[in-house]
Amino acid sequence: MCDGRDEMRRAGKSGRARGGNSRAGAGRLAACAACACLAWCAAGPATAQSHPATQPAVDRERTFRAARHAEAFLRSLAPKIDPVRLRAEHRMKGKKFYVEYLSAWREICLVGGESERRVIRAFLAPIVARTDTDAYHNLADSSDEEFKQDVISYLNACVLHGEFGFDTTRYRREIARIVPRILAPAHLDRRGIDNTMAIVYRLRQLGYEGGPGYCELFRRPGCVVRMHPDLTQLDLDNPLAKQPVYDMTHEIFYLTEFGRTPLQCASEKDLRYVRRMHASLIPIFIRKRDIDAMAELVMDLNYLKMADLPEYATACEFLVTHQNEDGSWGDREHIGNMAKAILQVNPNYLLDVGQYLHTTGVTLSALCYPLYASAAGPATRPSAVR
Repeated sequence: MCDGRDEMRRAGKSGRARGGNSRAGAGRLAACAACACLAWCAAGPATAQSHPATQPAVDRERTFRAARHAEAFLRSLAPKIDPVRLRAEHRMKGKKFYVEYLSAWREICLVGGESERRVIRAFLAPIVARTDTDAYHNLADSSDEEFKQDVISYLNACVLHGEFGFDTTRYRREIARIVPRILAPAHLDRRGIDNTMAIVYRLRQLGYEGGPGYCELFRRPGCVVRMHPDLTQLDLDNPLAKQPVYDMTHEIFYLTEFGRTPLQCASEKDLRYVRRMHASLIPIFIRKRDIDAMAELVMDLNYLKMADLPEYATACEFLVTHQNEDGSWGDREHIGNMAKAILQVNPNYLLDVGQYLHTTGVTLSALCYPLYASAAGPATRPSAVR
């Protein structure tokens, strides 16, 4: 989700923070369900299978052109992508935006050729070098609040450094120092379900075990994929009230491990709910021109192998035809309305980094995934879910 929620809360908005107490999430979802007509894991229900994985009709040329256009926007942000300065000078979660920046470039790399990847890596090298400082590797001594805000991004950035081929020797040494703090109940008990899934997933990528399993997290109160709230009944114009939509998309990211596995821990009933919600939400977000939420829903459908939904093709067409003139994604009016509240409490907030970067990154992921995933072959065995 686009950042700026802390600023919006300080401006008088209400709602729970991502990564907040799961009991608070359960209360929100229970209230939502009450007004609705919808009624690697070690235990729990059998893994649900996805819908027949028909290959989406991807317009490869338009997607490649859009990715090339997005490069211009990403290059324009390069001077601003310094995680330490973003936090110190702009009161923004610098590590989070650093990861969003690398992730956007990763999508472009995955659809490009070897020569393009070499050029991108050379471009990123001086930006990555900004993180080789004690000020960046500060989480062993940071406050609990900063640790909570930054640790998932910190782990993710190390994974991305490795994927781009940068040396991670020091980075991994610094992570080893904080793993006990990451897994301590004083930290994990403050995290929401999807955040805890993210921590477990990223630690495993880095060679560490520990933390609750996916199915244990899936069974906790507040898990959207399991509780089946009617998300269409939320105030979807309120960035904080629509948080359960992002909870659902992120749960699916980790329960499918970004398309590497069928939806873990869930039943066929859960999968039918997920399919129905995505089909219902996409037209709503198209009308609201909420590209950020729409792109995350398309990412889900990619990972779930549900590209046969008519709404999937409609959403992809909307995304590819609504790129901004500077190469970014994000509706100017939609983001402008949110920016008013954010800038009131943080005049130093960088709108292009704090809003347009995330939306650009998730849109690139939504559009590019079918191109590179199809080359690698299907990740799941489909079954009929209607």
